[in-house]
Amino acid sequence: MGIFNKIFKQDNAGVKVQYFAEAEVALDGSEECNASLRTLCVEQAVAKTTELYLELTFKDNLLHSGRVINEEEEITEGDLWEYINIPGAIGKLSYLPLEPNLVYGFSTDRNGLHQFGGKAPDDLVVPNGQSAVSFQYLGFLSNSDKAFSWLPFTIHLVCPLYLNFELLYLDHSDPFHPVVINTEELARWDTSYNELDADSYIEYDVLRFSTKRKGLTEGGIGHTGIPVWIQNRVIPRCPKTNRTMRFLCQIGNEIDLPVVKSNVIINSDINRILFEKMNFWGDGDLYIFFEPEAKTVCYYIQHT
Repeated sequence: MGIFNKIFKQDNAGVKVQYFAEAEVALDGSEECNASLRTLCVEQAVAKTTELYLELTFKDNLLHSGRVINEEEEITEGDLWEYINIPGAIGKLSYLPLEPNLVYGFSTDRNGLHQFGGKAPDDLVVPNGQSAVSFQYLGFLSNSDKAFSWLPFTIHLVCPLYLNFELLYLDHSDPFHPVVINTEELARWDTSYNELDADSYIEYDVLRFSTKRKGLTEGGIGHTGIPVWIQNRVIPRCPKTNRTMRFLCQIGNEIDLPVVKSNVIINSDINRILFEKMNFWGDGDLYIFFEPEAKTVCYYIQHT
């Protein structure tokens, strides 16, 4: 038995298995491939809650074998199989020493450590006056919670939700004075709402919430861990360090947080509903990424 155990350990030495959720990724070893793998690495149990996941087995730090599971069935042919191209990556794709991204769901909790909405703190400088419409205060995420313990500080979220922006980058080196990095783009982006201008003020009701470990198919007002994209995969790079930014959270359109204070006069019944509660271009989700060393935040919205 001792000899068997010794042989077994030798045969399995250097064998590592990783799981990647929602990973429609071409395994070509490119920067885009590696950024996707870093962002989408999860525990096996979480991977199995998603429609699509990869199981990759590495031996001696190179890909040895892999499986593509789509809607609970393993696939070995078709467009998706050919795009991911596990056979072409065997013996070529290098192992990345990744810690699985832990998925936490957001649950309403009046004693929760985190908050959506509310009035911005008096000492928070919101970067208004640089864009066609104003920024909104969205709340804060506390780094005293295990889900966000990797953050260097409690982060206050500010974003111009009614602006037609693409990737918006803010520098949070001073946690109470976020500064827009891509100012030229900010000045160029327009709005779809004639009722708004740079002096518009919109304040949302307060929603306190806590976090709890979960799978990715359970819904809710938001989650951490990995993004679930509505449209294309977008993983921003920090404009200060050029590093792949880490996914912070996704806020869903189920948040249903009422507007409690506003100076906006709505002339269109069609637009009125969009100013009654927090939303992300109607039916969209807000994606937030963070680079902890540079202390930069990236926001973008995707919708159907």
